[in-house]
Amino acid sequence: MAGTNNFFENFDPARMMGSFRMPGMDVDTLANSQRKNLEAMTTANRTAFEGMQAVMRRQMEMFRQGMEDMTNMGKTMNGGNPQETMAAQAEAMKDAYQRSVSNARELSDMVTRSGNEAFEVLNKRFTEALDEASQSMKKGAESEGKGKQQ
Repeated sequence: MAGTNNFFENFDPARMMGSFRMPGMDVDTLANSQRKNLEAMTTANRTAFEGMQAVMRRQMEMFRQGMEDMTNMGKTMNGGNPQETMAAQAEAMKDAYQRSVSNARELSDMVTRSGNEAFEVLNKRFTEALDEASQSMKKGAESEGKGKQQ
């Protein structure tokens, strides 16, 4: 849609909140904190998305490998002794089962790792935000105390 403005391109929280002056609150610090929050959310979302892309790529590799294995198994089990064919099929089924369990474990580990990485970004930012809020409130209380003394 030509001619429309993207809200986030021109979004300036400090300017928007400039008229909302409250005693004991530094609007610039609050705006900076919110900017950092948005950056952390963006980073966490990117991390989670990239992790899911890696999982999907790995699933496709596993699927492709499974199809190749089935094709090769079909080629090697043509005719011959029925007992040997059945033994080969049983061995192939055992290998396929073990591979599928291993693949499921690998995918589970990939999803867990990706989720943990995204969570750590958010957890770190949450801790920083609490520290920033505490420092801002202390700073505001100190400046109010100085203003009352004068």
